[in-house]
Amino acid sequence: MYYFSKNSKAKIAELHPLLQRILYRAIEDSPFDFGVHQGHRSIEDQKKAYDKGLSKIDGIHRRGYHNYKPALAFDYHVAGPDIWDKEKLKAVADHIKKIGKEEFNVELTWGGEWKHLHDWDHIQLPYQFRKEAEEKKLY
Repeated sequence: MYYFSKNSKAKIAELHPLLQRILYRAIEDSPFDFGVHQGHRSIEDQKKAYDKGLSKIDGIHRRGYHNYKPALAFDYHVAGPDIWDKEKLKAVADHIKKIGKEEFNVELTWGGEWKHLHDWDHIQLPYQFRKEAEEKKLY
């Protein structure tokens, strides 16, 4: 059984309550220890990521799932010397997605499955959550 660090807990606190519940459940029996290193991302930080080519969303013309309050997405890493190991990232993503679907009835999206940009450490809620956040102006 694994536990989140103080830093991960602070990032998780920035997330939509459903993501918080999924993550705290998922860490209990995850195949690998993992942490969360990004929750909410300011528009300024989003623009910086866009300018560096790390994101296709600039945060100005279109908000990303990280740009809402609470955030609708998170970025994670596996513990250990190779925190970006794609096989371990996939195993953790599969586990988190399974918990989301089976225990919380929500289909999470993993960035490692995207066709045009593989974002191996990114998981987000489905589009309807973004639509609701836009309607409520949660940014």
